[in-house]
Amino acid sequence: MFPLPCVAVYDIHQFQAVHRDTRWRHCSDGGIVNTARVARDVHIPMLPMLPVLRMHDCMEIDCMTREEILAKDFSEAFVNKMRNAIETSYYKYGNANKTYPELAQAYKCIKERLALYERTHNTEYLIDVANFAMIEFMYPAFRDARYTPTDSGASPGLAGGISYKELTESMSD
Repeated sequence: MFPLPCVAVYDIHQFQAVHRDTRWRHCSDGGIVNTARVARDVHIPMLPMLPVLRMHDCMEIDCMTREEILAKDFSEAFVNKMRNAIETSYYKYGNANKTYPELAQAYKCIKERLALYERTHNTEYLIDVANFAMIEFMYPAFRDARYTPTDSGASPGLAGGISYKELTESMSD
C-alpha cells in the first residue's frame, strides 16, 4: 500500500531534486526505487504527475505540500518586481526578441549586474540578474544551448556553504 501523496513530481530528476538523494534508480516499468535509505527497496510507480510519496519506512524525508514549500522558499514580490522591470524595459528598449541574442547577449548582462550587486548590495540588480537569466533562457546566445535536467551529483551545490538540512543530517549520523 502506498503512503499519502505530498508534492507533485513529473520526472525522476524532479523527484531527486525534492529529496536530494541520487540513490533512486529507474525500473523497467518506468517507476523508481530507492536503493539506499531503507532496508528493502521501496517501489514508486512513475505515473503522469506522480506525487512524491511520504514513505513511512523512511522517516527522515520531510514532506511538505507544494503550497507550504512555496510559502517558505519562494518570493512572489521578487517575481512581481521582475514583471515590472520587464514591462519598463519594453518601453525603454522594445521587445526582447528583437534585441537578443543578435544585438546583445543577456548572459553578459548577468555577469555585469552580479558584479554591481556584489559591490553595492542593491537587490535591484538581483531582479536584473533574474530577468537577464530568463531572457538568456528564452533567446540563448549559444546555438547549442539546451535545457538538460541534472541530478544532485552534477550540481555544483552551495558555494562555500552547507544547507540547514545537510547540517542537521550530518549531526544526526
